[in-house]
Amino acid sequence: MTVLVTGARGNIGRRVVSRLHAAGHRVRATARDLSTLTVPEGVATVGLDLNAAEGFEGFEGFEAAVNDVDAVFLYATRGSAAAFLRAARDAGVRHVVFLSSPAAYEAAEYRGPIGRIHRAAEAAVAESGLDYTILYPSWLATNARRDWGAAIRAGQPVELPYPAAQCVPVHPDDVAEAAVDLLLNDTYRSRMQILTGPESMRLDEAVATIGDVLPHDSGPGDQPGGRAGTPGAVAGGGDPGVLAGQRGGRGRPSRADHQHRGADNRTLGTAAAGMGRREPRRVRGSDQLERLESYSGSKE
Repeated sequence: MTVLVTGARGNIGRRVVSRLHAAGHRVRATARDLSTLTVPEGVATVGLDLNAAEGFEGFEGFEAAVNDVDAVFLYATRGSAAAFLRAARDAGVRHVVFLSSPAAYEAAEYRGPIGRIHRAAEAAVAESGLDYTILYPSWLATNARRDWGAAIRAGQPVELPYPAAQCVPVHPDDVAEAAVDLLLNDTYRSRMQILTGPESMRLDEAVATIGDVLPHDSGPGDQPGGRAGTPGAVAGGGDPGVLAGQRGGRGRPSRADHQHRGADNRTLGTAAAGMGRREPRRVRGSDQLERLESYSGSKE
């Protein structure tokens, strides 16, 4: 089976590439700029602009990308991928797994730019005539690196405009595993799959968990409303370290149903290292910060 992975240098795409390759499948990884793309040995690469009307000069174009491809892992772009999807249909691609966002349906972001971009991309997929599955991962655990990493590294309070807002962190590895399962199996076709982590929590609780595993000298303390302190202090006067040990697992679409596989005493580490991860691991000191640095906080 040959799978085309768009956005192969992204947070999810590169994991999809690695998993497919490790399982022995033929993988074709794409990027606009191939000089920025690093893939495992044996993975084919092709330059691709999803928004181009007919590919673009200097690159192989749509035909080279989709020729002899069985399935496509697709992500949203600011422009239209309609021409690419037509080329994929004409080339005989059988299935598309589209990585969307809860912003496409959640009230808070529905009318915002992220919601609009993903709804337009979903519409293009649905109208393409291709068999498809839409995958909605919940809040990526590594987003905390993007959103809070600078403040954590600087020892500053983490700004939380809505500290009581709920999130359900899911690790990118689990999202990639679910995407690969959908790409390879004839399940959940023409369906919308919501993928979550093991448990819902408040944002201030997530920050408190990060504080619990990071080394620090200061004790817990209340911060002004909407701020969670460096180690331990949480927004709104919550208890520090409330989720230092969390029981949970991961949610993913399986052949039978969405499942949650338990893992006792999970430690939700710095958002990058631990939140929503399947295996529990406590990491301290410089190793923890290095892992925080190592993760990207976006899909692309």
